[in-house]
Amino acid sequence: MGEKGSRHVRGPVLEGDALIELHPKNGPSVPVQGEEAMDLMSDQVADGRRFRVLNAVERGYPKAVVVDNGPEFRGLAMDQWAYRHGVELLFIEPGRLVQNAYFESFNGRLRDECLHSEWFVGLQDAIEKIEAWRIDYNEVGPHGSLGQVPPAEFAFTLKRQPGQRGDRAMR
Repeated sequence: MGEKGSRHVRGPVLEGDALIELHPKNGPSVPVQGEEAMDLMSDQVADGRRFRVLNAVERGYPKAVVVDNGPEFRGLAMDQWAYRHGVELLFIEPGRLVQNAYFESFNGRLRDECLHSEWFVGLQDAIEKIEAWRIDYNEVGPHGSLGQVPPAEFAFTLKRQPGQRGDRAMR
């Protein structure tokens, strides 16, 4: 593995697991301007089949994406995707989850409020329940870091204020 931020990657990406994409739309903070972050979580349905949840901030293609050193992000498919879209992959140091604290915090919330409190009878059930949680998280539930307002309301307020950069105003 090369230096932090290098794009030397190897290995397969997401072979054999179902994948559910989860985008915490208009997240209140990101690591550094021009960077986004993503992470994967896994769980299983009632019959034991495993699935993964891809957590990513939905804002188009960033200049760089902060990821951990998991094989999903170090694989050839991820490297090719990043290259095609002009996105630099910034790998955190192994074991240093604090370097991706935004998503580690989000993952904890998703795990506590959804994955550990729901029983998924099948993959479609998991998709529906996780999507319902995502909508609640983005549009209904208040966030302490946003003055106890939901992210959608916060983003709308920022768009109405001249001189604010919307999704980058909170750091």
